[in-house]
Amino acid sequence: MTAEDKPHPLINRLEGLAGKQPDGSYKPEGRDRAALAHLRRGLGRTLGESGEMMPYVVPFLPEKGRHDPYFLVAALFASHPPEDNRKGISIGKAMCAVWVARDKTDSIEKRFVALLNANANDLPHHLRTAIGLIKAESSLAPLDYQRLLKDLRHWNHANRDVQRRWAQDFWLKEKEKNEGSNQSPESTITSPTL
Repeated sequence: MTAEDKPHPLINRLEGLAGKQPDGSYKPEGRDRAALAHLRRGLGRTLGESGEMMPYVVPFLPEKGRHDPYFLVAALFASHPPEDNRKGISIGKAMCAVWVARDKTDSIEKRFVALLNANANDLPHHLRTAIGLIKAESSLAPLDYQRLLKDLRHWNHANRDVQRRWAQDFWLKEKEKNEGSNQSPESTITSPTL
């Protein structure tokens, strides 16, 4: 296991604030509501601007590199913390589930495409919108915040692997479902509308 694959201590700390128990279950009475409220205050602000977030995020920042992804993930986590110990899913899979639940409306697909096209400066706005949509679909599995942090740290790579993986999670899952039901993928898959 490489250092990149190990659970990040920030996410472990956030899960503890959300009430995660040693057995992996979540207990609502174990939630630190005040800490989560402090972290949520970072949404809509310049990342790292909210002093209330500092005690919860700064101890886990790397010495070098960008710090924005850590503040963003902490704020997003606090806005939609896990409530059970189901395995987390990617943003692409979660947005696909929202899209399907809302009868594949163009607006969801367009928001997802805008998220994929977002530069690092616009990413907080697009992710906050996506998390709001995901949160509204209460039956979804929780997000994989470990993966999200890793993805955001690599968002600006020239090869756009993160964006490609999210796109695969969004469109290929639906394609596999349609192929499994013996339907022609051409008749059921929509191309992204830009």
